[in-house]
Amino acid sequence: MDIFISYSSKEYAQASKIRDALVSNGLSVWMAPDSITSGFDYTSAIPGAISECSILLLVLSNASQASKWVLAEVENAFKKDKIIIPVSIEECKLNEVFDFLLSRAQHIALYNNWNAAIPTLIDHIN
Repeated sequence: MDIFISYSSKEYAQASKIRDALVSNGLSVWMAPDSITSGFDYTSAIPGAISECSILLLVLSNASQASKWVLAEVENAFKKDKIIIPVSIEECKLNEVFDFLLSRAQHIALYNNWNAAIPTLIDHIN
């Protein structure tokens, strides 16, 4: 698997749109809850998926920064030395924890111009 998408459940529609763009460009993507096999729970499926991915793509927003689950996913990816690519879906200021975790990551702003930003994102991933 190429990419694990981390997002706030409040932004499932935006995360799905990003996933669809990545998949249509030939990338394999893991995204809860769609990628969780029946009978597995989140707490057992997510760490394994992060271990298997090359990149954690963070759908960055105020809601994702407030989510304890997103924070746990980003911290897990950070500990496993995964590439983390934050893609902002709204203009937001990073809180102290996310500023620390993402200080060296290149951010991509999707909210300014989705059509221009998606090819940039694909280029960064490839």
